[in-house]
Amino acid sequence: MPTALITELTGNRTLMNNSLQQWLSLSREELDDIYRQALPGPLPTGDTRGTAIVTGAWLPRTLAHIAKLFAWQGKVFDIFAQDGQSGILINKITPLSLNFIVAKVYRDKSWLDHRDTIVIDYSTTSFFAKLIRDEIRQIEPGLYLGKVWWKKTRILDFALSCPEQREQQFRQSDPLPPAKEPNDTFTDRPMTESENQFHQNQPSVG
Repeated sequence: MPTALITELTGNRTLMNNSLQQWLSLSREELDDIYRQALPGPLPTGDTRGTAIVTGAWLPRTLAHIAKLFAWQGKVFDIFAQDGQSGILINKITPLSLNFIVAKVYRDKSWLDHRDTIVIDYSTTSFFAKLIRDEIRQIEPGLYLGKVWWKKTRILDFALSCPEQREQQFRQSDPLPPAKEPNDTFTDRPMTESENQFHQNQPSVG
């Protein structure tokens, strides 16, 4: 298992992504089991961070190294339909995170297990990647496990991390305490003897 922890900085929070760290040491079969047990989840939003997972036989391992060589950084999800069930994404490539290679995003059946999944389809949007199809499912809030297909051949596994969704989850699980009313300090306890005498000595009005 890699010794370096994969971390994300979101505001003043440091998130150690233990799940992603563990995936990097799993076999393709183990990653497939995780994928099969997951639901699609919501479509990712905004800027995501990508990690190619080196696993399997020589072909997927070679392709994962090529993805790292060309510095694939992740995907930017944008331009969603009104129902939020489809959209457009752009891949980030090179160390400068330049936006390149557009794909359509929508829900369909997985080629792995024929269950619902989120499909990333390049067939009508990219000349260079038109034979590629990605699938992703959300494993935990803000973390997706993906499969890459070349025509009908499985070639690669990858992970997408979505800091925006992870931050939303933190806010939902750790809400701010409700503000107290100004008189709560008096109404929540009985008056002391000195306070009672003070009110009794006040002149009556009217």
